[in-house]
Amino acid sequence: MLPFVLVLAVAFGGLGAWIASQKGRAGGEGLALGLLFGPLGVLVEALLPTVAAGTGRTALTATRGPAPGPVRPRRSIGPGDVEVTGPDDPPGWQKYRRETTGEVFWSPAPEPAPEPEPAPGPKRWERPLHPTDQEAGAV
Repeated sequence: MLPFVLVLAVAFGGLGAWIASQKGRAGGEGLALGLLFGPLGVLVEALLPTVAAGTGRTALTATRGPAPGPVRPRRSIGPGDVEVTGPDDPPGWQKYRRETTGEVFWSPAPEPAPEPEPAPGPKRWERPLHPTDQEAGAV
């Protein structure tokens, strides 16, 4: 009985590895799923999305535009940092290159400055002075 179970586990592992390689995924992923979970693991591997060739991203996300790249935590932008944001970079992010090390990192785009509040006009109960009142010095 045990040899039969082992043969089945290896068969499902091989099938899972083959399906994974056909979908552009790592063969070890399919092998592990097939060995551990048998036909259920093979079914799960078959239902996983296909990976676009050469991108390492699934076909669904590969059609949504450029990836923002590895987003590192925000750093303080210093005098030796040059903005190198290009037209294909994602909106809301700015790409910088540190001149001293050549390191490229992303930083969230600065928030736009708030619009200034309009200057306060006369209050509702005040009326502007008439030119004759201004001449007489009435305030």
